Amino acid sequence: MKKILLLITVITLSFNAFSQFQIGLKGGLNLTTLKAAYSTGGLADKVQESWNNNIQSKSGLGLGFVMSVGGSVFRFQPEFVYMQRGTGIKGSSSEFKTNYFDTKLLFNIGGGGERWKIYSQFGPSFNFWLSKGVYDKNGKLVPGTDKWEDGTETTLPNGETASTRDIRFDIGFVLGLEGRIKVGPGWILINPRYEFGVIPQTINDLGADVYSRVNRDISLNTGYLFEF
Repeated sequence: MKKILLLITVITLSFNAFSQFQIGLKGGLNLTTLKAAYSTGGLADKVQESWNNNIQSKSGLGLGFVMSVGGSVFRFQPEFVYMQRGTGIKGSSSEFKTNYFDTKLLFNIGGGGERWKIYSQFGPSFNFWLSKGVYDKNGKLVPGTDKWEDGTETTLPNGETASTRDIRFDIGFVLGLEGRIKVGPGWILINPRYEFGVIPQTINDLGADVYSRVNRDISLNTGYLFEF
């Protein structure tokens, strides 16, 4: 975390001599899934296919703090966001819910007039997994589903060992657009985007084969930036 904050400081200071500084809040709706990926073959391929065929998107919220520094064409935009993620299960009212704190280091390229601007947006997101759990149709936590998997081994019917391990730190990559409208002392922003996790959230070792689960997010955010 200290290294990420140092990187934000260095990049922000490099812009300060010739830039406008903006600060504000944003929030929005997320549609997320927990996709199975990185299969090594064999049984893992079958489990991965079955998992992906039986999940669906779930909705959640994202709320956070945003800064933006730069000129009219190129801007650096760090964000600090609480994110609700997870996945739904087809044919079931239960949901697997996760909560994250994200630090997004984004870059905007674009431009516009004095009253509006539009940017393409991209950059990495460093995500810290805070909590998890399976919740039933009444929104109650299923007992035991909030415990972290630490790689404890179990024996499969074929005599091989299996284990599941949660990775509490994720790196994602963000692609999106950001529209801005000048209202009062600052800017209203509208921000659709897609984020895909690169580091697995969970690694499932099935003995001879391994597959993982990774985050996939679609979000629509809005917010307001005060300009200084």
